[in-house]
Amino acid sequence: LWGFSGGPTAMTGDGKDLFVNAVVFGLGRRCQQPQEPPAECITLFKTAEPADGTTVNIGDVITYRLQYTVKDNPACASTRAILEDPIPP
Repeated sequence: LWGFSGGPTAMTGDGKDLFVNAVVFGLGRRCQQPQEPPAECITLFKTAEPADGTTVNIGDVITYRLQYTVKDNPACASTRAILEDPIPP
């Protein structure tokens, strides 16, 4: 669009037109964001060993288990999902 030197301000008139057309075209072609399934579709349990409230020391191992169930319902159907369980700072 503007070659290998200069910058956007050095862009030729044809380059500017091509750039604007490409951006406008791209903005109109965004992928639709998947909708989250209804809350009643997913059941999630998290357990820890040692159990919550147990005193632990530096270096102790804590094992977390996540168990989830997705209802067999067309409203709950999804081709992919992300389960995030971030560690607090």
